[in-house]
Amino acid sequence: MRNLSQKFLTILSRLLPVILILVFFLTKNAFSQTSPAIRQLIVEDIEIVGNKKTKPEVILRHLNFGVGDPIDPFVIDINSQRLSQTNFFKEVQFYTRRGSEKGKLVVIIEVKERRWPYFQFEGGHSDLDGWFFVPASLRFDNLFGRGSKMGARFLFGDKTSEFSIFYHNNSLFSGTTFLDVQLFNAEQRFEHYLGDLKTEQMVEFNGLRLKLGGNKGLFKYLHVAFRSETYIPESFFTTTNDSIIFRLPAIISRNLGKTKIGTLSLGLSGDFRDNRAYPMNGFWGALIAESSSDKSNSDLTYTKITLDARFYKELHDKKVLAFHFKGGWVDEDAPFYERFYLGGANSLRGYPFSRLTPLGGGTKLLLTNTEFRFPLTIRNFPYHKSSGVVFFDAGGIWMPGEDPRLEDFFASVGVGVRVKLPVIGLTRFDFSFPLNKFDENDFKVHFSLGHTF
Repeated sequence: MRNLSQKFLTILSRLLPVILILVFFLTKNAFSQTSPAIRQLIVEDIEIVGNKKTKPEVILRHLNFGVGDPIDPFVIDINSQRLSQTNFFKEVQFYTRRGSEKGKLVVIIEVKERRWPYFQFEGGHSDLDGWFFVPASLRFDNLFGRGSKMGARFLFGDKTSEFSIFYHNNSLFSGTTFLDVQLFNAEQRFEHYLGDLKTEQMVEFNGLRLKLGGNKGLFKYLHVAFRSETYIPESFFTTTNDSIIFRLPAIISRNLGKTKIGTLSLGLSGDFRDNRAYPMNGFWGALIAESSSDKSNSDLTYTKITLDARFYKELHDKKVLAFHFKGGWVDEDAPFYERFYLGGANSLRGYPFSRLTPLGGGTKLLLTNTEFRFPLTIRNFPYHKSSGVVFFDAGGIWMPGEDPRLEDFFASVGVGVRVKLPVIGLTRFDFSFPLNKFDENDFKVHFSLGHTF
């Protein structure tokens, strides 16, 4: 694997103290799962009612508390939502009764199981795909009561479309290991800028993805993955006025043929957020090292490393300071559809999608997002209907042979609103002001789905 450039390491070393200070303040007392203002009782036992096919261990595996742990109404509400979001059950109800001693409770979980396949509607986003919406996926989750998920879905969005068949087994080897399998066929639209001219290129790809990881102990933070995908890029660019460009830059044209990519990866990840809907305290992070070579039946050889870390700290009365850091490196042999892109609603706001990206994609990336979040409504919190944010984004991206410099960073500030809409889900509107002049753009409105991080 090629070494990172010395200046890139220098920038990382300069940023590291700042990141560590943020980690300290954001994660100090961050892993508390309960509300300190409410008197806590101790769970003496957990009883499950109504699970005719679902194994008790499947339900217990989705709880973030157990016998002997403290509990309060906030914890009960969070775990009720966690079980509901598995989609294994039509209804989930939590009850409590007094335990054998003062200060102890028995928690009763009553579920009404799904008996037939069902359609699910959902939406979200990713850094490169932009926002996406799944009009309907046919689900056969928990078919045999062991917590497996399976089905077929059609996904479409502003940058991508995909049809996939998926299977998730969370109970291999007595529940210690999980397996994800996905077969898919997809198209993704890449945006390239030839100077000021915006162009688009469609890339078709299909293949198989496998992921194996642990559920317990230290192994629950580790996973290995394999993907075998075939890419077929279009041999032309389309401009905004529908004209066609066939004479493509060398950095794109060298990757136009049908190409098979096979990679093996090792990942380290952990989720310590107090809840997923509106994290107030905690940490989520992932470090993934991926290698493509002829040993994995790949036409290209390259290595890619990505670090993604997110920190949350409640400041006061549900007001949250959230921080996101993303760093990436890939060697120069990676094709444009495996490189990094910068700019847009799910990346660095204030600039058009991928506008800050050098032609052909970047091989080095640094991105930070800082948000001050506050609920606008508190009913059913943390599954409330709306919230607001004030944010600051900063990042940079570089090509092979370029030495990263702090003066290469772009930044923006802005405000945003998140609103839960029927069927669509959490919808995001961000009003951003770029701090670096680019294309005479001094204001940008972004629309997307889900939280930024």
